[in-house]
Amino acid sequence: MDKQLTIPGMARYMGEPLGDPATREAIRQQDNRVALLEALYFRDGRDKSDHPLSGTYTGLLGAFRYKLGQLLIDAFLKDPGQINWDGISGLSDRSVWVES
Repeated sequence: MDKQLTIPGMARYMGEPLGDPATREAIRQQDNRVALLEALYFRDGRDKSDHPLSGTYTGLLGAFRYKLGQLLIDAFLKDPGQINWDGISGLSDRSVWVES
């Protein structure tokens, strides 16, 4: 017999989302969040017992954002022309970066 997993306000049957498009989109977004956090969890070594935050997800996304910001700043300082600001929402208008 097939099993059904119920998520509060949403349902899945055999791995396929049920419901309206908004519900399917919400499930897809949540799945992406889970996948990102899981990847960060293992990348940070939190699956190992000697990690200070072993077994927790505390601060993972903040640390990832901080590191990503560092990488962007380093890349910008090395060669400002190499970053395609048009692909970054809210940053394509360079006038926000220039003081008048």
